[in-house]
Amino acid sequence: MVELAERGTGVPGRMCKRVILSGSAAAAALFLCIGITDTWASEERQCNLRAGYFDTTPYRQFAGMFQIVLDPPHLGDFAAVQRHAALTRIWGGVIFREIHGRSRGLCTALATSLGFPDLRIFLAVNRTGSQIDREKAICLQVLQDVVKHREPGEAVIEESIDRYMAFARPTRPGSGDAAVSPTIDASNVFEIAMRLIYEEGSSLHTLVMAEASKFAADVESLRAWIRTQRQSPRFLLESIPHCLQPGGDLSESSNVPAERLASNILPPGEFSLSRSPAGPLPPGPLRYVVMIGDPTQPPGLVVHGEVDRKYCDQARTFPLGEESSEHRSISVQLRCSTSGLSDLDAWTYIYCHPKDCSSEPVERAVMSAVAADPEILGFARRSSTTAIPRGPYLITIK
Repeated sequence: MVELAERGTGVPGRMCKRVILSGSAAAAALFLCIGITDTWASEERQCNLRAGYFDTTPYRQFAGMFQIVLDPPHLGDFAAVQRHAALTRIWGGVIFREIHGRSRGLCTALATSLGFPDLRIFLAVNRTGSQIDREKAICLQVLQDVVKHREPGEAVIEESIDRYMAFARPTRPGSGDAAVSPTIDASNVFEIAMRLIYEEGSSLHTLVMAEASKFAADVESLRAWIRTQRQSPRFLLESIPHCLQPGGDLSESSNVPAERLASNILPPGEFSLSRSPAGPLPPGPLRYVVMIGDPTQPPGLVVHGEVDRKYCDQARTFPLGEESSEHRSISVQLRCSTSGLSDLDAWTYIYCHPKDCSSEPVERAVMSAVAADPEILGFARRSSTTAIPRGPYLITIK
């Protein structure tokens, strides 16, 4: 039996009707619903990029995108937000493992907590025996059973908790390593800087601090939380339209999450972070990083941000001034990465790899020039809907 929830899709006048069918009729109904979803994908302006974009892979057959609507915590309650953020991620890991096991490897359900406070699921068929419609129906049925009814086993929960704890941020050097790589270091700097950029007490600051901390979950606390969620009148597994990768300039979008509008940020400028062996920022090679806000939609985890696409990974020349007695300028390819906070906000961070900026004076000259670049300042202004530009922030690491 296959049951499809009757819920709005974000596309006016279109929804996937509730049907209860079995056998080949169920497969046909699922194919119809997925077929309509793929049609919606071609209508980029009607598709919610925050919810509906997920990069597909050639070795998997797309079987649908879904959202598990959860009872949210109060964003003013740090302990509740911390608990919800942790248990959501752990349950996502449980769903992935349960579906892979119960389908005997036929199905993959990639869970992401990007849609905080909800969970989003990308469902796919890993292999096909030329019966793709039937296989998609099987995967959907397994997903519904796992999400709505199954109590997860102890071993699966413990494995997901271990993975949650192992991926706690920031990332620290591996065994025998004195420092993390430049790429990981830049990501760590971003994670710590977010705690200073958002105004203390704001919704996004609370979420940053909650996601940066470890929650002591156990088997029974997760099971109890899942039971409570299933009893909530909000609880629902709903189909959402799958979006194509967007094209064009989306920097002028006015689709700003309310949490971002209500969370004030630090005025642009320079601030410093400190390293210490047991401190929040692990050892790393970088001395400067520039951060700048991304446009409102799509979120930075969907596609490369505007700064990344237009500014980075290409040769750029920067003045050195008095920092070098031999050269007045230097050409480097800046490195960039885009990261975000759930899908509520997104930032790009820029850094100079140590092999290009081999000394502290050169690195400072380059990154100071980046922070003062009119193009960067223009990006920051366009990404803001308030009088305060979203950066740039020149972060000095000591």
